Order: sequence, then C-alpha cells, then structure tokens
Amino acid sequence: MACLRRLWRLSLLALWFFVMTFYALLTCVGGWRATQAQTRKAKVWARGIARIIGLRVRVHGDPEAVSGLVVSNHLSYMDILTLGSVFPLRFTPKSDIRAWPFLGWFIILSRPIWVDRNSRQSAARTGEEVEATLRHGMNLAVFPEGTSGDGEGELLPFKSAVFEAAVRGGFDIQPALIRYHEDFTGQVAWFGDATLLPHVWRLLGLPRVEADLYVLPPLRPEGRDRKALSEHVRGIMNARYLELGASNGG
Repeated sequence: MACLRRLWRLSLLALWFFVMTFYALLTCVGGWRATQAQTRKAKVWARGIARIIGLRVRVHGDPEAVSGLVVSNHLSYMDILTLGSVFPLRFTPKSDIRAWPFLGWFIILSRPIWVDRNSRQSAARTGEEVEATLRHGMNLAVFPEGTSGDGEGELLPFKSAVFEAAVRGGFDIQPALIRYHEDFTGQVAWFGDATLLPHVWRLLGLPRVEADLYVLPPLRPEGRDRKALSEHVRGIMNARYLELGASNGG
C-alpha cells in the first residue's frame, strides 16, 4: 500500500510541477513586481504539493497579519512547504539545494535569494538583496539555526547575520514555530547524517503528515544590534517552543 501511495504521489507531483512551471514562467521575467508575483504563486505551488503528499498544517495565530522577516525554527526540508503553504514568501536557501529534485525546482521558480556561506562576497550581496526584498514589502523566510535539528529540547543557537537587514532597515520580525505531530516527528525531521532520497521515499509512504504552525507576536529591532536582536528573538521563540513541548508531552 505504501509503495502504491508513493508512486501515485510522484505521478501527481510530476503533473503539478509541469502545470505550475508553465504558470510561473508567465511572469518569470521582470523586476520587483514580477518577484512579488512569484511569491504569491509559490504559495499556490506549495499548497498543491502539501495536498499531494498529505501535509496538513494547522495554523495558530493570524497569518494575514504577517509581514517582514519570518524567522522559523528548522526541522526538515518540509519546513519550506509548511511555511510556503501559509504565507507568500521569498526564501533564502543554501545554494546546493538548486540540485534537489522537485523541492529545488520549486524554490528556483520562487526567485529565492541563494546563500553561499563559503563566499564573503556572496554574503554581502545576499544582505543587500534581503534588505531590498523587505523594503519592497515582501515576506522573507529565514532559518537562523543554520541547520535542521531533531526537534527535541531547545532550539539551536541562532546565527546573527540573518538579522542584519532588519537592524539596518528597522523591519518587523515575525517569529514562527513549527512542530510536527508527535506520531510523525521521528520520520519528518531530517538532520545529522540522514540521506535525503531515502528519507523522502519514507515520507512519501506516510498516510499523512500533520504540522502545527504557531505565529507569534511580531517584534521590532528597537535599537538592538544584530547579536542582541538574535539573542532576544531566540529567547522568546525558545521559551515558547519549550512550553509547547511540555504541553504536548514532548
């Protein structure tokens, strides 16, 4: 049964990507207005993928009020779909994700800001584009933990560089927390030395994946430097994350 489910989902994914690629290519050329249009299409695209693979997202809070830098914890590549199916977003993925099947293609057409952590010159360009994106009123998703974790215990330490643009421009920061249902977390979280394709294959065989997305109150830089802001945001998110874990028995 699981094998048939995987094959059926892969067939639907291929069809959905064909349709959405054509749809996205209609406005793939242009300036910031085209980029804004792509963030809206990325939401449609992500919702379709979520429906096909059985991802159900329960939103706690008001997603319509979200604006600015969306700061999330990081558990899996599934986080992109969890966030993308709720908010119109631009992403800041690592450059090696370009080569990933399906998810990489989806991200490419959403006009992401590619991050190359091995290049200082690239980091400077990334910071400039992050600030320009926020100035043009688009939501931008970042994962300041820098890598995915197992979801157990505290959030990983935050990297402060992702907050630089918010500090310079005084932009809103929207914390968001993702928790996958306790019955599925062990199969959804992707971290450590886990290999991508076997993990995706197992996930496609699950009847469904349930996620809770908690939209926390927005924050402002309020004169903090990026390190202080990073620690402030992490402190608030971590306290809420531990509270959620305790209330769910995790």
